Amino acid sequence: MRLVSLRFAPALFLLASLSPAADQRPLTVDDFFALKSVGSPVLSPDGAQVAYTVRSMDLKKDKSDADIYLIPTAGGDAVRLTTSEKAETNPRFSPDGKWIAFLSSRDGDKSQVFLLSRGGGEASRLTDLKGGVSSFAWSPDSKRLVLVASDPDPDEPAADEKKADEATAKPIVTRRIQFKRDYEGYLKELRSHLYVFDVEKKTSVQITSGPYDDEQPAWAPDGRTIAFVSNRSAEPDTNRDSNIFLIAPIAGETPKAITTNPSEDERPSWSPDGKTIVYLEGGAVKDMWYGPNHVSTVNVATGAVTALTASLDRNVSSPLFTSDGRAVLFTIEDGGNSHLGRVP
Repeated sequence: MRLVSLRFAPALFLLASLSPAADQRPLTVDDFFALKSVGSPVLSPDGAQVAYTVRSMDLKKDKSDADIYLIPTAGGDAVRLTTSEKAETNPRFSPDGKWIAFLSSRDGDKSQVFLLSRGGGEASRLTDLKGGVSSFAWSPDSKRLVLVASDPDPDEPAADEKKADEATAKPIVTRRIQFKRDYEGYLKELRSHLYVFDVEKKTSVQITSGPYDDEQPAWAPDGRTIAFVSNRSAEPDTNRDSNIFLIAPIAGETPKAITTNPSEDERPSWSPDGKTIVYLEGGAVKDMWYGPNHVSTVNVATGAVTALTASLDRNVSSPLFTSDGRAVLFTIEDGGNSHLGRVP
């Protein structure tokens, strides 16, 4: 296999330029808190603008904040789109280019989807799911969103009860084999599922369920199918057997597994003609997390899998089809650096 790779170094920090030698001084804590990180860049459908986030830190308040900015691709000044004290993240242009949706908990403790006109104005909240929304994706016709939302916690106290509850916190009860997870804490029987949200009607319908976590949804180009990732083995807490599933965006449908690799299959992305899905296929189960993954494709009609980078002894990520569907772009991890790869 022949791979063409291009090394790149994304600019993640806005750093002050070096002063003349006479003005140099040791770094202070205030200097570090003055750094701002840039992330989550997304290109508008017409290619004219980029939406991105800028995260800043406040030493006195002991917290960070993230806001969404918009900048022309031809160059020019950036425009700050959000100003609340809660973080706004994950900006996504609607395919018709009229809207920018994003996540924020500005109206409460749980993240919800907000909608902002590309022409400006105030953002309005779209969703109101009790468990909160962790991610979402636009449908190709810009009329719907697929949401990843958690089951609501029946034991969670109401907002006015939380402060009083802190003094007499209840014991944590868990019945799961995997009882704790980084960044999440102790795990209950709460799971993440997929919902389809009608933007105009502001109504949602749940399309997946069960004792599984469903994530990473991706719409087919015709909007009739959603691919997603889930571990639906008998005991998901004991293995890493996640697979790619397909489901219609309506209630009552049964998901269909399209991959069967016993390791992780994740990050599905559709070909422009909707006939193929490219994804990341995990390494050998016996190697645990140390076996490198690789880029594979699966034929949607037949389930036939083709491994594209199995001979590459490096981890890969973010596979996407080129616009003509004849090649796949992805990134290669090597010695702490990232490179851009391309494979037919």
